[in-house]
Order: sequence, then structure tokens, then C-alpha cells
Amino acid sequence: MALKGKRKSGTRGSQGRRRPATAPRPAPAPGRGLPWYHTNGGRLGIGIGIAVVVGLAWWAISTAQTNADRLEARQETLQEYTGQVRAVSQAVTQPAGDMATVAPAPDDATLKDLAGSSRRWSKAFTDAQGPLIQSFPSNPTLQRANGLFQQSLQLYDSAARTYGLVPRAEGKLRIDLLARAAAQRDQAAALWGAAAASVDAARTAAEMDPSGIPVPGSEAQQQPAELPSPAPGETEGGG
Repeated sequence: MALKGKRKSGTRGSQGRRRPATAPRPAPAPGRGLPWYHTNGGRLGIGIGIAVVVGLAWWAISTAQTNADRLEARQETLQEYTGQVRAVSQAVTQPAGDMATVAPAPDDATLKDLAGSSRRWSKAFTDAQGPLIQSFPSNPTLQRANGLFQQSLQLYDSAARTYGLVPRAEGKLRIDLLARAAAQRDQAAALWGAAAASVDAARTAAEMDPSGIPVPGSEAQQQPAELPSPAPGETEGGG
């Protein structure tokens, strides 16, 4: 008869024994990767960055050149128009100056000459409008100024025609006509000054000096008197 107790004891002993734990495997050392700028993505990023920088540089240079060209074109237009207005101002400075000397109560000699003088004045102001009418400045400021210059010449012409009516009038009517002509003349001068100020504003915006366009007949348009040259051996200080 077999002994059951011994078998049971042997079975339990074999199950109770465990295998010893194996040592952990050493982790493989991480490999040294390529720098980011040597990778395909890094090279692509560098190329894109260089292209962007070069593009911005070319854009800045092109924009600066374009702005310089536009400024130069504006300056040429302003200078040409300023020259035209100066020529017109010179053409009407004599009649405008003559009208400015008419007194509120002129003497008989002046009244006698007003009829003929007014016709010459009117013709000068009418002829002077031609160059301004033919001028078509593209600058909006110059367009407004050109309109004011034309209105000024029209008012000067109206003043000249009003002066032409004075010799045939008498009493209060003559006084009223003289006052009306003087008012038209002064309004014309004010309009001319406003137009010249607009031109100066456009020139300032274009980095240019003032136009120097004077009001017709004003003292600014008169030629300065020449001083006599000092005699030989004399100095300007009089010593």
C-alpha cells in the first residue's frame, strides 16, 4: 500500500520553489542624431527663411525707388506749373498795379485816362486766362489752385471793366462805381493769394521750397532798386 503522505509532501516542495529572477538587460545607449540644420526639414526651413529675407529686401528697395520716382515726378509737375503761374503773374502785374493806384476820389486827369486804361487792363487779364485754362494739372491741390487763379483773373477783369464805367458816371453813381471796382480788385488779390498758398502747400508736401508766386501788382513783384556802385577807392562802409 502506497504512502500518500510522502507524495503529497514532494509535490508541494516542487511547486514552492521559484526560479531566480533574471538580471535586467542593459538599455541600449541612445544614438547621436544629426543636428536639426542637417536634416531635410531644417534645410528646407533655412531655405525658406533666406528666400523670405531676400524677397523683403528686394521689396524694400523697389518700394523706395518707386517712392523716389513718384516724388521726382510730383516735383517736376509742381515746378512746371509754378513757372506757368509766375509767367501769368508777370503778364498782369502792370495792369493790377495801375488799378491799385486809383484813388477813391481820382482827379480829372485820372478820370480822363480811365476809359482807355480800363480797356488795356481788361485785355491783359483776359489774355492771361488762356494759359491757365489750357493747363490741366493732375494734382488735386493744383486743380483747386488753378480754379482760384482763373477766378482771380476774372475778378480783375470785372474790376477793370467797372473802372471803365467811372468816367461817364457822376455824383453818387461815380463814387459807388469806384468803390465797387476797388472791392472787386481787392477780392481778386485775395483769391490770388489763396491760390498761391495752395501751391505752396503742395510744394511743401513734395519737399520743395515755397513757390514765391506774388500777388499781381504787389510790392513783392517789383524789382528791387539797384544801389549805386561805390567809387574807386571807396568801401561800402564809407571808410
